[in-house]
Amino acid sequence: MGLALDEPKDDDDGFEFDGLRFVVEKSLMEKAGDITIDYAESGWRAGLSITSKNSLRSAGDSSGCGSCCS
Repeated sequence: MGLALDEPKDDDDGFEFDGLRFVVEKSLMEKAGDITIDYAESGWRAGLSITSKNSLRSAGDSSGCGSCCS
């Protein structure tokens, strides 16, 4: 699962949190369940962490994305 800048489409769900607007494909929301986006810092590394309630991995896929992100 990853983040990208995009414009809302008819098949997207949108929500706002702390002034930030997020758009997620409805089909991904159905597969992922609850999604958590967090900012994390560890030493010199910092960035966004995305986790979901349900595993999106498919057999042989090490990215954690599965086929839903292609």
